[in-house]
Amino acid sequence: MNRRTAHVGKSKQEKRNYLTYIKWLDYEPTVDETLGFAESDEPGEDLTVPTLKRKRSINTKQHVMEYFSENWLNYVIGLIALTLVFLMYDSKLELAKIDVGLAVQKENISSIKSDTKQQGQENHAQDIKINENRYRIDSLEKRLEDVKVSIRK
Repeated sequence: MNRRTAHVGKSKQEKRNYLTYIKWLDYEPTVDETLGFAESDEPGEDLTVPTLKRKRSINTKQHVMEYFSENWLNYVIGLIALTLVFLMYDSKLELAKIDVGLAVQKENISSIKSDTKQQGQENHAQDIKINENRYRIDSLEKRLEDVKVSIRK
C-alpha cells in the first residue's frame, strides 16, 4: 500500500493524549448511581429481529393508493395514448363519412349538370320551333292579306 494513500497516523503526543483520555473515560461510571432506578425481573422491549419473512397485511385501500402513487405516471401516459388512439379512430370514421358525403354531392352535381344541359338543349329546340312557327304565322298572315286584297278587288 502506498504511504500517501494510507491512513495518516497520530504523532507521539497525540497518542499519549488519546490514551490518557481513554483511561479517564474508563473510570467514569456509565450509570449514575444516585438516580435510584427500581430493579425489575421483567424483560424490556423485545428488540430481536423476527425470523419469519411473512409480509405484513396492508389495508386494501392503502395498498391501492400506494400502487397508484408509485405508478401514476404510467397510467397518465397510457390514458393519453388511449385517448389519442380513440381520437385517431374517430377522426378516420368522420373522414370516411365526409368522403361518402362528397361522393354523393359530386354525383348530385353531375346529374344536375346533365339535367341542366338537357334542359338547355330542349329550350333551344323549343326556341327554334317557336321561331319557325312565327315565320309560318307571318307568312300565313301575308297570304291571308294577299287573299283579302285579291278578294276585295
